[in-house]
Amino acid sequence: MTVSSTVTFLFTDIEDSTRLWESQPTRMAGVLARHDALCHEIVGEKRGRVIKTTGDGLYAAFDDPFEALSAAIELQRRIQALARESDLALKMRCGLHCGAAEARDGDYFGPTVNCTARVMNAAHGGQVLATQALIHCVGVRRPEGADFLHLGRVRLRGVSSPVDVWQVRHADLRDTFPPLRTLESIPHNIPRPATSFVGRENQIEEVIAHFDATNLLTLTGAGGCGKSRLALQVAINLLDANPDGAWLVELAALADPSFVPHTVASVLGIADEAGMSVTVRTLITQTGRGGGV
Repeated sequence: MTVSSTVTFLFTDIEDSTRLWESQPTRMAGVLARHDALCHEIVGEKRGRVIKTTGDGLYAAFDDPFEALSAAIELQRRIQALARESDLALKMRCGLHCGAAEARDGDYFGPTVNCTARVMNAAHGGQVLATQALIHCVGVRRPEGADFLHLGRVRLRGVSSPVDVWQVRHADLRDTFPPLRTLESIPHNIPRPATSFVGRENQIEEVIAHFDATNLLTLTGAGGCGKSRLALQVAINLLDANPDGAWLVELAALADPSFVPHTVASVLGIADEAGMSVTVRTLITQTGRGGGV
């Protein structure tokens, strides 16, 4: 049975946990067991429901946005204490969002869940981020010592419209962080679409899946069927996985294929250099290596 209702979601994970597992596997196993116990304890105390735990992550749902906010703050405080006790650099990041969602078979589905995960992905370890929707739902209620700092209207990977994001501040929590991990923080020249990308999720997933097997992928189809729009959306969706950036090179107007290397170099901002072809210069710049080209 599927039921639609307004729910507040909390997503968390531990920043840079892979490195910690590789360097301290035995200690991390014990600490993560305590982390999981804390997550269940605090979510339960705040009248929430743990939907899933994924490795070092938490996905919880709350009927009351105030309780969700309180849970995020308390989790940060307790994880900081656990980090001091264990002498491990545990840094939890949290994302909060509320809205309509469909409940089915003990889980939730819909854009609200996806947006919450993306908000968490934009955070840094030790940071709690909330959307404008969460701020609105909480209203004038605040956990003691808490307030909000508006970080701007940002574009999040996989979310069609920009989102107003706020940092939850508290006297017991760290206050200063680097810029958010948003599409704007990753270098790229992908144009902002004039309209939202609706549907065709299966095509997006199929195109992305092919990137594991090839370095060059061609989309073919009749003129006007949406190849370029699909390619641009795939590029946007993959930005988080490519922190060095993604670049659109327009080749349609070129009549001579010999101009392709110069056009690519121009988009990447690579200048000509005497005694070196632009193709070699581009490869060296992109790989960061002077040999083996």
